[in-house]
Amino acid sequence: MALFSCGQQPTGLNPKNQLASNVFVYDQADTRNFVLNQRLSRDQVLSSINRMNDSFKSSYIGYEIKKQLAGMSGDEVFANCRAMVPQKDRFFAFEYYDIVYKCLAQFKDSHISIKRAMSPAFVSTAIEQTILAENKVIIMHVRNNVIKKFEEMQSLPEGTLAAAIKPGTEILKIDGVDARSKMKELIPFISGSSALAREADAVTRYFSRTINYPASKEVNLKLKLPDGSERDVTIPWLFIVRNSSLESRIMLSDEGILDPGKLSTEKGFTNTSGYDISEPLYKDMSNQKTFFDEVENNVLVTGIVNNNGKPVCYMQLNTFNLDETDDFGYKVFTKIDNVKQPANLLHEVKSFLSNCEGFSSPLVLDMRENGGGDANLADSFFRLFEKADTPLNYAARAYYLENGNFAMLANGFNEIDRETLSMQRTLMFKAVSEATARNQKISDWTLLRPKVSESVFTGPVSVVISSNCVSACENTANRFKVTGRAKILGTHTAGTGFGFTSNSAKTTFRDDWNMLEINILNMAFQTGVVSDDSAFQTDDSSKGSLRPLAEISFLENNPVQPDVILDYTVRDVTGEFPDMGPAVLRSFAPAEPPAKATQLTSASNEK
Repeated sequence: MALFSCGQQPTGLNPKNQLASNVFVYDQADTRNFVLNQRLSRDQVLSSINRMNDSFKSSYIGYEIKKQLAGMSGDEVFANCRAMVPQKDRFFAFEYYDIVYKCLAQFKDSHISIKRAMSPAFVSTAIEQTILAENKVIIMHVRNNVIKKFEEMQSLPEGTLAAAIKPGTEILKIDGVDARSKMKELIPFISGSSALAREADAVTRYFSRTINYPASKEVNLKLKLPDGSERDVTIPWLFIVRNSSLESRIMLSDEGILDPGKLSTEKGFTNTSGYDISEPLYKDMSNQKTFFDEVENNVLVTGIVNNNGKPVCYMQLNTFNLDETDDFGYKVFTKIDNVKQPANLLHEVKSFLSNCEGFSSPLVLDMRENGGGDANLADSFFRLFEKADTPLNYAARAYYLENGNFAMLANGFNEIDRETLSMQRTLMFKAVSEATARNQKISDWTLLRPKVSESVFTGPVSVVISSNCVSACENTANRFKVTGRAKILGTHTAGTGFGFTSNSAKTTFRDDWNMLEINILNMAFQTGVVSDDSAFQTDDSSKGSLRPLAEISFLENNPVQPDVILDYTVRDVTGEFPDMGPAVLRSFAPAEPPAKATQLTSASNEK
């Protein structure tokens, strides 16, 4: 099978390899020229941005309202996008992707996801990941085999670099610049409404990234070791393949970035080790159970922690991103005698919470690494914690009408047998119809809650969050916060509870070259709390109503704030004397005067 590349002019290839003046047959002996001829022109990049602008203007719910939420309207965002295209003739795919990331990041909406057809290689080094701990940049994951190879390449005694490049070491400077300032160079490419969350993401991704590739083939670091001594090291950048595009591999090699496959053929050469923030807070738990998804990513971990002789229930929930199935609902898996067995997530959660309720044990709910997912699953999960005195709270949704899809739904509203519709669909049709009649682009909020609560656990709850708690996780954390149902610990969430895509009115942008795809968000969501719902509409399973858009604030730019600030410490990263887990358990201590209550935060940062 032959491969072809289209270029603007027949530069660099023998005419016999041309099918036309700008079409080239892939020649394995001349791969580099084949790649060069696939580059986009500046006019093509600008054309793509203009088409993207049109699609967002007609379909993105935040196009106008982002002016008040993020400081720029859609028109202003795309004007900046056009201005940020460099004055050069040709662009590689990874350069094109950088422009698009930087463009759309201005919306500060991390729900805007870009699917790339040509995945760039990860540029990394002996350090794989860092973390902000105690306001310092701390090494978290390293590549031990790569470190050993770098020692050989630099003719250093074995263990010389390994003694410095290890979890717990602080990075003071990168290429002569303060480490945090240097890492902020990635922030313009990262979406999200919280500045602190974007910085935390930049710190995490700096040493393993597919955006904004380094300009040099080495990185110079000033390190501060755990013993207080400082050391300067220089280590090469290398690229991790991971099914990456041929283009990025060729061009990174041209820039002098090392190919690890040429450094060693050893299996697992680039494997990493270090502190895993996705692990449970507690290593020693009784009755521990672990449930995972189809690809064996941990979804749920439950167990009992001994807190000075008193049992505390622990539940780590890492995602709501599960599809509902006919046989097991939200299906997860566990292993019994090393045999994979299916299970129903909500049934397992209910069973665990019922036991905790029976023993009157408090609960730690760990959602630090929960990336969100199914809003209905998140809603069902929260209802398990409602008590008789829990304030009435509703899932709130609003819809964007500009694209015409929702307007078509509104036109058919009067012809639909409303009795056969769920309350959610009825409210959607009603909101869209009323907004259409008022010539509004965005509908009012539709508020929906189940009529019957499935409350299972009524005891004390401490919810642990971080800037990695996004979307449905953030909305769930907000429910615990605004209803007063739990004490919130950790660092604030990402501030991303804004848009998602309705499958009933979906808009997808693809460029002319099928190099990227974007699902454009035409709905917004939030949690609404009301004092009385006696006047709400009712059907067999739920209650609902409409509320003016201005009545309920967006989570956008309003991340969930913890009641007690609790961040990672260097001792958490090294694993020597973890601070976060014990600090969370102290949250169940009897209430203290405010002057003493702040000790929970400071204790978490003790050396």
